[in-house]
Amino acid sequence: MKSAAVSDTILIALRYFRLGEFQWMDRAMDEIFYLIDSEKEEEMGIITDDQVQFLIDNLAEEGVEDEEFYIDEDVLAFLAENGCDEELLSLFAEGLEGRTDLAIQYEVR
Repeated sequence: MKSAAVSDTILIALRYFRLGEFQWMDRAMDEIFYLIDSEKEEEMGIITDDQVQFLIDNLAEEGVEDEEFYIDEDVLAFLAENGCDEELLSLFAEGLEGRTDLAIQYEVR
């Protein structure tokens, strides 16, 4: 299991380096957000704190404890118009391929 944690740390470091956010070391490494396709129960990717906050700010969660969001083509267009970053839009577009909608959630591990 230690190998998975090291791997996640390296992925986070590379992602933040690529985004130009060099202060990634200051963030708690125990808070890694995974984007999950709820229907397939598959990991779609790792997302940043800012991406999670964008989802929370722009999409309605079903309840207080619910961390699930529903994405379709209209929601994808809405997100793009409201400043969603290209990486997150790409994850959603890939998830929507061949489907009319996508139920997603994020998990903290």
